[in-house]
Amino acid sequence: MSLFKNQLCVGCGLCESVTNGKVKMTLDPDGFLRPKKTQKVPANEYRFIKQCCPAVIIHKDKSLRTPHTDPFWGDYFQCYIGSSSSDAIEKEASSGGIISTILIFLLKNKIIDHVIHIGSDPENPLLNTVKLSSNSKEVLENADSRYAPSAALANILQIIENGKYYAFVGKPCDVSALRSYSKFNQTVANQIKYYFSFFCFGVPSLNQTKKLTAQLGIQEEQVQSIVYRKNGWPGSFNVVAKDGTCKSVLYKDYMHFLFSDIHIRCKICPEGLGESADISSGDGWSEFDEKGYPSFKNARGRSIIFSKTHVGDKLLSKIINAGHISIEEQVEDLRSLDKIQPGQFGKKKYHKYRILAFKISGKKTPKIDSYIYKNIHVLEKVNLRTKLSQLIGTWKRINLK
Repeated sequence: MSLFKNQLCVGCGLCESVTNGKVKMTLDPDGFLRPKKTQKVPANEYRFIKQCCPAVIIHKDKSLRTPHTDPFWGDYFQCYIGSSSSDAIEKEASSGGIISTILIFLLKNKIIDHVIHIGSDPENPLLNTVKLSSNSKEVLENADSRYAPSAALANILQIIENGKYYAFVGKPCDVSALRSYSKFNQTVANQIKYYFSFFCFGVPSLNQTKKLTAQLGIQEEQVQSIVYRKNGWPGSFNVVAKDGTCKSVLYKDYMHFLFSDIHIRCKICPEGLGESADISSGDGWSEFDEKGYPSFKNARGRSIIFSKTHVGDKLLSKIINAGHISIEEQVEDLRSLDKIQPGQFGKKKYHKYRILAFKISGKKTPKIDSYIYKNIHVLEKVNLRTKLSQLIGTWKRINLK
């Protein structure tokens, strides 16, 4: 099967950039980005893409050694629970404002020139586009979560200028792809100074956002702006129409609907924690319902923070010592964090049963380095009933949609 017809493509856009537009990311009827070849792709470009593409492989540079490793949370230097010391940043960010705080620190201290990340497309607010932020105002304008497809790497090579330094923010698979490609491209290796990732549960179909806005009484062509998570933590989905009408719904009331249709590739992804990033961060839920699941009640933002490389650990320590991040706890026992991210726990714990469902269905699966889910069995044994439930449930989701 051609790499560009692989249904596991999650739409990172690296192939578009490497081929300089010979492949274009296009939105399909299911609401996901797919690669469309417009010209013949030279063999050398195809080879580079194939060695980095998340549809083919999820890879971690083995040279990124760390002093600690955990069967679930992966390799790391330090782990904290905390939030931005700035109320203004915490308010604008989706979670505790950790990544935004770090980016603003890097820009203000002229350690980097620009941030490459995702924001709302000004021409169509339902869509996402790559943004180049150069100051704190621009960083915060693009700090919102974007629960829809995004091609974070679609023009990465065209953006980078000689003599400029950058930080990249993306999904774990975006970071893995770019980090892998840096081994073949010296410009990327030299000028992307930092890689940051947020915890990712999967890429929802754009169609889910369209349905949600319609349910709120605002049709697609009427949308002026969309914000997925602001005004508190975890905040609310806010859509503004061109006539000024504003509708909103709390995170806890829409998130299950939005994530009920995620990319097929995400259904078998065990790596939602940013293993290839320098620093990764995600929601540090603090309140739970009677079943032990996060209740998503609004509160002040709070994040789990991991330094994943020596470079990331050195930077994180510097920012904490400067007082820009308030630390609630330095986490020594990572088992205390497992219930905070139950979805991520399931990604690794049930991965092999979900993969088996794909293989039984005759579907291709990416090659995933075993380090990502090695020793996960030591945390909790999976009984036969649960194994069958995961196997049959995944089979139904991919065959009876």
